[in-house]
Amino acid sequence: MIVSSAVWAADKASLGGQDWRDVLPPTAQNDAPATLMGLFDPITKKAVNNPIANPAFPGSFLIPGTNTYLRIGGYTKLDLLVDTARNPGDFIIWGAIPTKADGVINNRTGDVRLHGRQSRFDIETRTATDWGDLKTYIEGDFFGAGGAATDRVTNATTFAVRHAYGELGHFLAGQTWSLAMDLDSAPETLDFGGPAGFVFIRQASIRWTQPVASGLTVAASVENPEGDFLGKAGNNAIPDSDVGGAPAFANRNLSPNVINRLPDFVQRVSYRQSFGEVSAYAVERQGTADTGTFSTTPGLTKQLANASAFGWQAGFAGVLNTIGKDNFRFEFNYGQGGARYINNFGGQSWAWDGAGILEPQTVYGGYLYYQHWWTNMLRTNIGAGAVHAINDVNLIGPIVTALQSATPQNPTRDAVGGHVNLIWSPVSNTNIGIEYANGYRIEESGAKGRISRFQFSVQYLF
Repeated sequence: MIVSSAVWAADKASLGGQDWRDVLPPTAQNDAPATLMGLFDPITKKAVNNPIANPAFPGSFLIPGTNTYLRIGGYTKLDLLVDTARNPGDFIIWGAIPTKADGVINNRTGDVRLHGRQSRFDIETRTATDWGDLKTYIEGDFFGAGGAATDRVTNATTFAVRHAYGELGHFLAGQTWSLAMDLDSAPETLDFGGPAGFVFIRQASIRWTQPVASGLTVAASVENPEGDFLGKAGNNAIPDSDVGGAPAFANRNLSPNVINRLPDFVQRVSYRQSFGEVSAYAVERQGTADTGTFSTTPGLTKQLANASAFGWQAGFAGVLNTIGKDNFRFEFNYGQGGARYINNFGGQSWAWDGAGILEPQTVYGGYLYYQHWWTNMLRTNIGAGAVHAINDVNLIGPIVTALQSATPQNPTRDAVGGHVNLIWSPVSNTNIGIEYANGYRIEESGAKGRISRFQFSVQYLF
């Protein structure tokens, strides 16, 4: 399960690992001849004329008159947030923790909020075809824009699509987790934001996954590009200001001078055995800044303020089983021009001087978490992560040290944070937990901000 970060959702067996809703169907079942599958309706236990290729699809039912099985799932989750330092929002965005330079409004301490925005709904289907199982999956939650705008009346939140993809055999197309993500290594946190240093991103992609040997797979994908860069004020760079309240996704708007001419390319190799799982990935990107402005000199058509640069990122991650159900989860990432793939660090992949120079910026980080099972129903997760950015201040211009109403160029230099929690699963499909999170952020100017949060969560799965 990805009971973690942005996906706190224990599976129905409370395994405390990878979310079965994000697991690809076992290759052996995909490839096995239909006559060897023991095909029957998993609900009625009777043979069917047009059976699905994978009858072991828990919680599903056969749509009458078809050979398609459908499962409806999801959960409700209540989060009670108690902040004893600055309020980082409905979840922690490590790269946007408010600092003292961000304004008086963010220097207030002590805040309480209850919300149900992480509650989730999903629909999954499986259909037998001549080319193997056809899987479709659609999932959404309520972390869309404007969620806190109506708190005085209805607490309305906007439904947002998380996943919408199809998969036929080894071929996947649609929006889902980037191939750069290692889902197995994701630690279990009540905080929707997850650990600092985690590769976390969902986007549209075209992917091929190829089993090579027992437990060993390789995969490659072409994914949606979103160029992101820092630049001198007026170029225009991505703002790094949290003026006006707690951080929100809008704090990382793309510069209008970004143009995406090539998709991102991602590769991953994964190895799973009884010891756990380890994997490594690589990302290759192109970044382009283009104002679309041409020279006004008669006889010249030279384009001004246009620059491109190559970017990359690589890393390794995994989960290592220790004693009983205990395990270590870890990840380390390093890159130049790949900051967008690190949890909440979009906007710092390149630096642009507004003329002819665009340079990839170095960003690296990682995390280490340990999960301990006190009993079969009670567990603790503890760990921390960190990210460090090396920003080229010669390209992005003067560093802003005071509150401004425009777009200050004051990117994150360091973000560090961790969690410790206690999660109880008294009955099937139920998780009740309490968690403490603490972290800080340092801007390039030296301005600092710290958060300290207690969180209580109740989750009911269906």
